[in-house]
Amino acid sequence: MTAIEPRVRRDATGPDAPVPPDWAALLPGGRLGSVAVVGPVTRSAHRAQQASSTARPDQLADTVIVTDDRASALRTAMALVRPGGAIRVERSRRRRRARTRWLLRQRGLIDVTTWWARPDIDHPRCLIRLEDRVAAATVVRTVADRRRRTPLEVAVAWSGVADLLAREVSIMAMAPGPCTERALAGPADGRRIDALVTPGYRRSRAVIGIATDGTGRRLHSVAKVARRPEDDGHVAAEAAVLEDLERRAGGFAGAPQEARVDRRAGRSVLVERAVPGEPLDRRAVRRDPVGALVVGRRWIDGLPRHEATVPAEDGRAEALLRGPLTAVAARPGIRAATVEVASEVLGRIERVPLPVVFEHGDLGHPNLLVEDGTLAAVDWERARPDGLPLHDLVFLVAYLTESLERSGGAEQLGRAVVRALRPHGWARPELDVHVERLALDRSLIPALQVACWTRHLAARPVDMSTDGAPSREEALWMAAVDAAVGRW
Repeated sequence: MTAIEPRVRRDATGPDAPVPPDWAALLPGGRLGSVAVVGPVTRSAHRAQQASSTARPDQLADTVIVTDDRASALRTAMALVRPGGAIRVERSRRRRRARTRWLLRQRGLIDVTTWWARPDIDHPRCLIRLEDRVAAATVVRTVADRRRRTPLEVAVAWSGVADLLAREVSIMAMAPGPCTERALAGPADGRRIDALVTPGYRRSRAVIGIATDGTGRRLHSVAKVARRPEDDGHVAAEAAVLEDLERRAGGFAGAPQEARVDRRAGRSVLVERAVPGEPLDRRAVRRDPVGALVVGRRWIDGLPRHEATVPAEDGRAEALLRGPLTAVAARPGIRAATVEVASEVLGRIERVPLPVVFEHGDLGHPNLLVEDGTLAAVDWERARPDGLPLHDLVFLVAYLTESLERSGGAEQLGRAVVRALRPHGWARPELDVHVERLALDRSLIPALQVACWTRHLAARPVDMSTDGAPSREEALWMAAVDAAVGRW
């Protein structure tokens, strides 16, 4: 029996509020508003209810989620949605999709689109629009996770029968009404959004909309929008970093080009040209880890940098050394003795002249792409124009080492990264080349490793730790501290 669930019981605001489903970026204003559910409450529908705003029972809903695609349920949903609102039919069954779209159009709904969620609706990593088979095939070939992508999926998307064969397909439609601008109306040149790339973890701040170039070979442009309104400033900050990089480097080929910020539906949207290349994922790393490190080191060498200054005098000591260590010391479960040792180690580099380097800050999959032996990086959310040397290279070595380690926990990873960077480690030759280019004293390498992992541990949310066992960042930090003082 079709049921209508109460719309919403809480006002979701603040950094700890539930994250709205990522398909909300496709809605007018990019927001769910008030939510009604017609049919059984699925996990995805429950998440939408948690993240939506309060609505009275006598009001029409801004968003209606239908989990029962029978005609009676669709008619109920159409009676519930307000003018200008949206209907989403989740997990539409294969034999009913064509009829569902026809019924929605017959009742006057507009912009009826079909979205394929991969790998599933509850945990999507990519949502693909199926109306354009060329665009769908392009997205499957270039964006979808290669560990789950098969040649058959590409062929199915290209042939136009994905709508008939794909699982986890939803249909979205808009009710005619007041024109409300959509944040992700189109990345650039009026092109339509062909896919959403969604984050793999709850705390991610943004959702990415992608448009293809229409040839079936390339992506055209991307648009990034904040998942929560309070994270809107981070999108504008990333655009400012890319503008700064463009100004300093005079056109840095390894970063997104033509980046700008548009104001759409009252939100900041970072629009940029898509970066070409194949993902440097774990499979690619395992094929040639040294080659991956070489292209990564060359890319890092090309980032802009300034003459060496003393961190204690230029503000970097407080922002990148003392401040992060204070945050780490406040975390539950962190030993005071380890913090004291880390403080001593970091004190060695506070008053030593160090180059001021431009950092990306997150050199790992899925942010790395390779084309013709040249690296490029996307997602500059953590970038800094006033960073510390070795930060990016140490982070990259950790990602490559983790790709090679097929088993073992966080502590084993921490020791493996330290081994890789030691004088006879597999990554040390490239590290030495980079250090020489920076004219850096090799004795500072251990302390700079500690600085790298102190910052990453400080930025990691406390509530993501697991059962008392050290997290990945905790293990990397502790291993670096122990190695810096000769304990390991």
